[in-house]
Amino acid sequence: LTYAKAARRLRSALLPKVKTVVPVDTETGLLPTGVRKYFEGIGDSEFAAMVTAGEISGGETKVDPNSNLITGDKVLKVSFTVVPTGTINEIKGSINLKTNL
Repeated sequence: LTYAKAARRLRSALLPKVKTVVPVDTETGLLPTGVRKYFEGIGDSEFAAMVTAGEISGGETKVDPNSNLITGDKVLKVSFTVVPTGTINEIKGSINLKTNL
């Protein structure tokens, strides 16, 4: 559920940006580093909002540097990792009691 929500948010945030004209390297057709970092920043901002909302513990976006937008499938390959939040079911511990303080 958390993974699906993160994927939806990432897709919703990136889709309007990639549907515009994007500069590419004239020789390779690959995205320049600055554009890749821009897209990664958009995704990371979405994950930061999810962290603030308490939905996840963290997340990171990675854009494949070999995404070719001129030839082939013309697909922007994006991967991400999400660290979910956890719950504590039980707290265990021990204490030492002394008769004298």
